[in-house]
Amino acid sequence: MGSARGGDHPAAEQDDRATPADTCPDVITVVVPAHGVLVATSDLHLPPHATEISTRTADALVERLGEAPVHTVVLVGDILELLGFPDAGPGAILDAHPRFVDALGAVIAAGGQVVYVVGNHDGVLAWDVDAAKQVLTRVGVTLCLAAEVLFEGAPHEPPHRVWVEHGHQLDPLNSFVDQRNALDSPLGHHVVRQVLPQLEAVGAEWLKDTHELADASGFPSYVASRLTYRRMGRHLWWLLLPLAILALRTPEVVELLSGHSEAAAWSRRAQSLALGALLDLALVVVVVTFVLRRTWRTLSSLGLGERGSGQNVEARQRALQLVDTGYSGMITGHTHHAELHSVRSGFYANTGSGTAVVEAVRARFRLPPAYLRTHQVCWVECAVAQRLEVRLALGRHSLPGATRLERLVTIGRRPAEHAVSVVATWPDGQSGESEVRAVGMHSGAISLAKPAPGTTAARVSAPAPAAAPRKVPNNGAKTPTVTTRWSSPGRFAPTALGWLVLAFGVATLVSALVPRSRERLNDIALFVPEPATAAAQAATAALGLLLVYLAHGLRRRKARAWRVAVAAIALLLAVQVFDRRIIHALVAVVVLGVLV
Repeated sequence: MGSARGGDHPAAEQDDRATPADTCPDVITVVVPAHGVLVATSDLHLPPHATEISTRTADALVERLGEAPVHTVVLVGDILELLGFPDAGPGAILDAHPRFVDALGAVIAAGGQVVYVVGNHDGVLAWDVDAAKQVLTRVGVTLCLAAEVLFEGAPHEPPHRVWVEHGHQLDPLNSFVDQRNALDSPLGHHVVRQVLPQLEAVGAEWLKDTHELADASGFPSYVASRLTYRRMGRHLWWLLLPLAILALRTPEVVELLSGHSEAAAWSRRAQSLALGALLDLALVVVVVTFVLRRTWRTLSSLGLGERGSGQNVEARQRALQLVDTGYSGMITGHTHHAELHSVRSGFYANTGSGTAVVEAVRARFRLPPAYLRTHQVCWVECAVAQRLEVRLALGRHSLPGATRLERLVTIGRRPAEHAVSVVATWPDGQSGESEVRAVGMHSGAISLAKPAPGTTAARVSAPAPAAAPRKVPNNGAKTPTVTTRWSSPGRFAPTALGWLVLAFGVATLVSALVPRSRERLNDIALFVPEPATAAAQAATAALGLLLVYLAHGLRRRKARAWRVAVAAIALLLAVQVFDRRIIHALVAVVVLGVLV
């Protein structure tokens, strides 16, 4: 039978003079016998009152611990949310989740062991002896700040060594100088206790899930996205008013109003107004979209650190150092980004999280990303048969709360929902230090969907498509974004073409805004209806403004700006001919010829 060595916890429970180092040692050694299975999970953030999310997470873990023998359970930090609920003790949180506590007790009763590695949200266990004793007496776990796990294999072979820690000490915003010091308060603690509650109170509905943000460094981008989709987006309904006005010209309405000369005249005026309003609104949409994108990019650049899986860069570097010194791998949590990554001859695994997370989902039409809530449950399994094998199990379930606009712009982009299943393995991944193999859902997958009253979570037997292999550089360097450049033909330099298009766009915009004489309007009315004239004038203004915007991209040799500029000038040429602006049309032909 395996054992955990590093502190005599039963004695510490009875000794009133026990120190924090007695109840929670710095490092302990955990022995897992051959063929024994280790399950590591982290970041459950269990609250003092059971919620739907915490109950689902606990049920998924209980089902996993009950379906196959598990010798060792390692809780890799932030299991209890003691930072966000400072007035709630560990006992109240454990009492709110009795099934989870009973499942851990069953592992110990069967001859196994449960190790609790302290994180930053439950860091009070590292210095508060009374809080630590509540966990020790109710669950019977072994507390520590870090653990060295020894996986025994063949009798004459050395054990596989795996280092386990929560990972907050690798995060400058959440690392402690002295985790035993009750007055040591990292910046992240102040954010959770002082900043986030104030933001959620000010933001009301549209910022209410700020505390669930997976990437705290992306908070500026999150605010810009929520402003776009939840503050401004709800007022877009008024864009439908011109369409309602145009309905006055449907055949049925025209026939109804034909007997009333005054009503028919008002219908014709409404049609002219609606056509002009539609084009004006198109111009407004272009300008607002441009402003929103620029605002989002500016706020996004204010990030405080790495985002997404980039938050695991420091942990990968630490795993690389450990592998070079003889370790087989390293397991951490903290970032809420699950990962199983090959590091030379070893591995790095992140246990993700078991709570609700708010993550950025790439939007369509080059709009800002939408931040959506997802319930994520994840754990890492390790065992030794002929060799050390590691598996990453992950499940996702979308949570309600997204607006219609957010759902619209993320159609086809949202992460696929699936039950908890093995999504990556090591060392059976593809060859290469930065690759990991993803496998499909197995028949024993654990569902995260809310079960019907009186039933348990259903098992999913239908296979899911395998996830694509993910490559991550070992050095943590970002892959540069390749921007398509355009080389201008002939002797015309891109800078000159940019200024030419800028001048032409300004001239076009001015010509559209300058009012025409009454004689000119009467001449045009002989050939073009009045509503079409107003529409052509609005289109000319919109295209002129677009050319002004594209001129900057042309000077920077952007191929996309060149293509859009050519299409815009071609459309402008057609509008000018239709509006009988012959001189402007000839100038458009010259500019178009220079571009192409």
